[in-house]
Amino acid sequence: MKMKLSSKDITFLSILAAVTVVIGFIFYFLGGFIPVPGSKFIIFAPFLGFIMYFPVKKKQKIGVISILSVIFAFLMLLFNLFMSFAIVLAGICTDIFSLLLLKNYDQEWKMIASAGFYPAISFFWAFIFTYFFTGTIFLEKGRIYSFMVFLFFLIYCLGITGALIAKKVIYPSIFNKIN
Repeated sequence: MKMKLSSKDITFLSILAAVTVVIGFIFYFLGGFIPVPGSKFIIFAPFLGFIMYFPVKKKQKIGVISILSVIFAFLMLLFNLFMSFAIVLAGICTDIFSLLLLKNYDQEWKMIASAGFYPAISFFWAFIFTYFFTGTIFLEKGRIYSFMVFLFFLIYCLGITGALIAKKVIYPSIFNKIN
């Protein structure tokens, strides 16, 4: 199950990572105006699912999200070391999820499920890093877990929505012409 990447593939993944950083900051900034815990990820989730769909669809190999995450994390090192770790862990966990539960990307729904999972697991790792490294607790301990589970599934649904938009709107109109 070895994945070979051409220079064209690496360039494609690097451009996606750069776009994720630039547009991601806009969504991250907008999420700060909503005074609800997890709002940045709620705003960011459709975009992440949207972005992650493209490498999954193009390569159709488990592991491509981890590669994109490493490139994305490298770019984010300029801003936040902990965020970079969370990004890499999210990519690895997404690929493990895809390998164990989906097995491969031989069907479209598997690609969408995997792309949609990335924002949810990113939220999870960001929460873990925030909670354990900064000690921030934004809810009472008794209610925090049920709220986090709710946000996880909401963000997963929003990530799937982003992947579906990429599949239905962007991929057919742009990427089929390039390939």
